Amino acid sequence: MATLASALEFDNLTHAGQAAMVIGALIHQGYDPTPAIEPLIARLNYLLTMCWSDDICCGTRARQTAGTIDREEEDLFERTLCQLAPTRQIEMDAWQALGEFFTCRG
Repeated sequence: MATLASALEFDNLTHAGQAAMVIGALIHQGYDPTPAIEPLIARLNYLLTMCWSDDICCGTRARQTAGTIDREEEDLFERTLCQLAPTRQIEMDAWQALGEFFTCRG
């Protein structure tokens, strides 16, 4: 688990997210999560910081105040991300990796 947790430090955020998925699957199967806890928290902290830029916050302000997410607000958020993608690659990579962290395939 400790060796796998070291993959969370990869510069390639997608690969780090995939390592997180494997760690989650192993934990679900009963493996001891202790060696992965600190690396997971550190990477999640980084990803959340990268995902929450001022530009992205503006695209989500309506979602925060409404307390619910409707399809129109979700579309606005997706359009905001698409507009930012060409100039904010690090943030977009962080969003993708964050999705990997919380997606279970299989």
